[in-house]
Amino acid sequence: MSGLLGIDIGTTHCKAAVFTADGECKALAIKPTPLRKDQAGYDAYDPDELWGTARSLISEAAERAGTPIEAVGVSSMAETGLLMDRRTGEPVTAFIPWFDRRAEAEAEELARMLDPAAQFRKTGLRPGFKYGLPKLRWLQKRFPAMLSGSVWLSASDYIVYRLTGEIATDYTLAARTCAFNIIGKRWDEETLRAAGFDAALFPDALPSGRPAGSLRIGEWSPRGLKAGTPVAISGHDHICAV
Repeated sequence: MSGLLGIDIGTTHCKAAVFTADGECKALAIKPTPLRKDQAGYDAYDPDELWGTARSLISEAAERAGTPIEAVGVSSMAETGLLMDRRTGEPVTAFIPWFDRRAEAEAEELARMLDPAAQFRKTGLRPGFKYGLPKLRWLQKRFPAMLSGSVWLSASDYIVYRLTGEIATDYTLAARTCAFNIIGKRWDEETLRAAGFDAALFPDALPSGRPAGSLRIGEWSPRGLKAGTPVAISGHDHICAV
C-alpha cells in the first residue's frame, strides 16, 4: 500500500507524517522549529537550518512508514518569508517571521498610501506588520540591492523549492502578502505599483494541492521516496487545519 507524505513548517514545530489514502497515520516525526536571532537582534529562521530540519523529518517519517510515497504536500505558517535569488536558488535573507514587528512603520505607511476599502475588497486584508508587503518595504528601504533578481517565498514555497527546484506558491499563502487579488487569483499590479514593486518579485501562484514540481533526490534518498514523485504546496496551515 502506498502512502501520502505531509510536511508542516510551523511556528514552534515542524512535522512530517505519512498517511494511507483513507487517513490512517503510519508514521509521524516532530522537531522544534529552530528560531534564531540575526545580526541586528531580530528573530529569524535560518533557511538552511529549516531545510535541514525538514529533510531529517521527511527521512524519518518515510523510513518509519516503510511504504512507497505516492505524493508529497507541504503546508506552513503564513506571512513568514524570505528573499531568494531566482538564478542561483540561494537565500538572500533569513526568514522574517510572521510575528516580527519590524515593519510596523511600513504597514502604517501603506495604509495611508492605499485606499483601505478598495484594498480590503481586493486582498481581504488591511495593511499590517506581519504581511509580506510591509516586510518587503522594510527591506527595500534598507537593502534595496537585495530585491534585484530575487523572489519572495513563504516557508512552504522554500521547502518545495528545495525538494523540486521549482519556484511557486499557492493561493492561500499568496493571499497573506497583502499584494494578491483573491478574486482574480493574481498578483495585484495596482497595489504593487503603488508600493514600488514589480510582480516579478513574486512566484507564480497555484491552486492549493496542485503539483508545483517533481521530487529531486540527490545526496539523500530515504526509503520509500523516489525521484519524480509529485510535490504540492498544500497551503496556509490554518486553512489546511480548517
